[in-house]
Amino acid sequence: MDDDAQVVKDNIDQLNKQAWELRVNDSPQAHTLSKEAIDLAERINYARGKAEGYRTFGFSLIRLSKYHEALEYLDNALALFKSLNDLDGQASVYAYHGIIQRSLGNYAASLEYLFKFSELSQQTGNKESESLSWYHLGVTYKYLGDYETALNYLLKGLSVNQPQSITYWVSKSYTLKQIGLIYFERGDFTNAIDYYHQSFSLTKEAGDKWGEAGCLDSIGFCHFKMKEYEKALEFCSQALVISRDIGDKKGQSNAFFHLGDIYEELADYNKASECGNSSLTIRRDIEDKKGEAEILLFLAELHLKENFTEQTQQLVFELLNEALQLGQEIKALDLIAKIHLGYYEACKHYDRYQEALTHIETYISLSKEIHTDAFNQKIQNLEISYKVEKSRKEAEIYRLRNIELSDLYEESKRQKEEIEIQKKNAEDTLLELKETQIQLIQREKMASLGELTAGIAHEIQNPLNFVNNFSEVNTELIDELKEEQKKRVRDFQNENEILNDIRENEQKINHHGKRADAIVKGMLQHSGRSTGVKEPA
Repeated sequence: MDDDAQVVKDNIDQLNKQAWELRVNDSPQAHTLSKEAIDLAERINYARGKAEGYRTFGFSLIRLSKYHEALEYLDNALALFKSLNDLDGQASVYAYHGIIQRSLGNYAASLEYLFKFSELSQQTGNKESESLSWYHLGVTYKYLGDYETALNYLLKGLSVNQPQSITYWVSKSYTLKQIGLIYFERGDFTNAIDYYHQSFSLTKEAGDKWGEAGCLDSIGFCHFKMKEYEKALEFCSQALVISRDIGDKKGQSNAFFHLGDIYEELADYNKASECGNSSLTIRRDIEDKKGEAEILLFLAELHLKENFTEQTQQLVFELLNEALQLGQEIKALDLIAKIHLGYYEACKHYDRYQEALTHIETYISLSKEIHTDAFNQKIQNLEISYKVEKSRKEAEIYRLRNIELSDLYEESKRQKEEIEIQKKNAEDTLLELKETQIQLIQREKMASLGELTAGIAHEIQNPLNFVNNFSEVNTELIDELKEEQKKRVRDFQNENEILNDIRENEQKINHHGKRADAIVKGMLQHSGRSTGVKEPA
């Protein structure tokens, strides 16, 4: 019986080993192998087998974007690794928790898990794990918009790969791609492509088809932004072929979407529509509701093109209605705002001016709300993440300080003069700290001034947007009135309606112009010098 149990355990260990080695290159196969290992391990209650199986299976679920299901398996894996006192196992689970929280937009929680991952990796001396921890910290800081800190961590991860004899291809290739993404978001497409190609070479050499397809798609989209459409088609098409071969549905939907963008720019609207519909089918299949709504909006805007033979007014508004319903269902304000802007363009295209006004007002209102909510959420995440990192740094400072004090105590017994030297150094350091504090306060004041200026500009921009938009609509109404006047049989009722619309729009222009004027006067009054005379307030 003991021999039979050992054979089963050996089989479970082998399945888990294969699944772990294939988790990046062949996630579907890792999913299958780890599930088989879990079933066997649970049958004989083999703790090690269950822990490793849960961990790899959780990772494969992350690849499928099934985050909440993945969390259940990872929590079980973490509890078992703790009972086994397996620090490497715990570290990898913390890493996956960090990835999930980042994907869900919980950046502070992501940093907390990733710092634990980094700490355990350094504690165990696992260099590959350490390089991955710096990579993932860099990614989360990039999501927070802190590119400087992100680059510092990404470059730190690359430094672990520096010796020629050691190359941890997973962390190195994915780190290079992230650096490329930072350049892409800064609009430096040339450097972005260079880093994407470096990442692509490593993933191709390692047989990582998933990463290979992602790099090709990113390179293609860079060429699209650079208006190099033939190259963009070539790379995105290659990404699509590979994604199909490995069954990566999310990769396929992204490639189709980008191909649709390219064909639209090339004025091949039928092909753009085919790609958009293909992406739509896949995103519905994987229940990506936000992605589905984005494709519906893309298709609606595509049907407004003058030379697109399939365009119909009814179809355009059906697509927009379906997109809006999905956007409201998932409560994605940024997407809802874009859809209302799509409605505005469609209503203008079909001369439905009153509806166009309603939608543009909704778009402007939502844009303001998104700006405020996104800014507040970012500040909150930054504050929390700052506290997380500050706590980690303070713990390290106290540890180093205790060591330093111990050394000083030993040294003081041997030589009193050294104490005076340390005291002098401490005084100099205190003076430097005070000077640094003064500089920091000045920088904080300048940063606050910048935020205040941005806020005022945003407040002024809102009424100006209304003025511009209503002026544009008035121009169109005046043109329409002139056309009415040219007719042999004039419809005075219609002309009066148009004149009433122009009058209402002028009132709105006047109202929002006064709003902008009041804001500017308030700024001038606030910036004026005080007379020193007390006034009621």
